[in-house]
Amino acid sequence: MFFPNLKLWLFKLLFEERCVNCLKREISDLGYLCEVCFYQLIPTKRFETLAVPYVDGFYTIFEHKGIGQRIVDLIKFKNVSSLARQVGKLAEPFLEDIYKEINPDYVTVVPPDPLKLWFIRGFNPPLEMVKETFLGNKVKPILIRRLKIRRPLSRAKDKLYRFRLVKNNFTVRKEYLDLVKGKTILVIDDVLTTGATASEVGKILKSLSVEKVYWFSFFRA
Repeated sequence: MFFPNLKLWLFKLLFEERCVNCLKREISDLGYLCEVCFYQLIPTKRFETLAVPYVDGFYTIFEHKGIGQRIVDLIKFKNVSSLARQVGKLAEPFLEDIYKEINPDYVTVVPPDPLKLWFIRGFNPPLEMVKETFLGNKVKPILIRRLKIRRPLSRAKDKLYRFRLVKNNFTVRKEYLDLVKGKTILVIDDVLTTGATASEVGKILKSLSVEKVYWFSFFRA
């Protein structure tokens, strides 16, 4: 997209291409970070046990703290799509393991806020993360996020408030209404916080007689 690329160019021009994390080394092609800092992000497959209804299991790979939080902030608030794709590549061996373990009939991603997609970010972070992995051609656009004007979910930390924010936010595309019945679906998102989004998506899918809903988030807050 034009605007994210412009931001990256201006950063390089004004700050002499220094890594925003260590402020010492030159940034890499990833954008904003040097390779040394980026590879402080350590992948570890985790099965999360959360008491969240409508979801049969949660998986995560990275911690949303330290360099992990820095990377998420750059992706979501500085619109650095190249970092998102590199996160996906780093996670790919673990993603393959999770995919084989679940053996889903369908893979989908949490759809973006339409306003952010159109006017701010220009891309959907979880979709960008899997774009250059083996899942890139397996993702199906099953879910739709309704257009709603609300407070950004990333700024809401209270669990009950987050559940209220995502209530009735999602629906399923009509061409998938019958196809998903009795199936196992793997849903991919960027950050797992309270599980509010997962619960809302799971509720919609289970109401359509989906057999199993598994949730994968790259980062665990």
